[in-house]
Amino acid sequence: MTTFDQTTAGNSVLEIPTFDRGWLPQEITGWLDTVEEDEEVSNADLARARKAVGEALGVE
Repeated sequence: MTTFDQTTAGNSVLEIPTFDRGWLPQEITGWLDTVEEDEEVSNADLARARKAVGEALGVE
């Protein structure tokens, strides 16, 4: 089971997966692509998403 980090951003909630060992690198970057294309995601949540993906992929 995957857990999520939830943060409210305006009227929406961005759920950031924990990116456990079951996630492949292309799945992680694909998730980020989807978040980046979503116009309802706040800049703060987008920054959090990018940071989480960088940490999951070992890029800081």
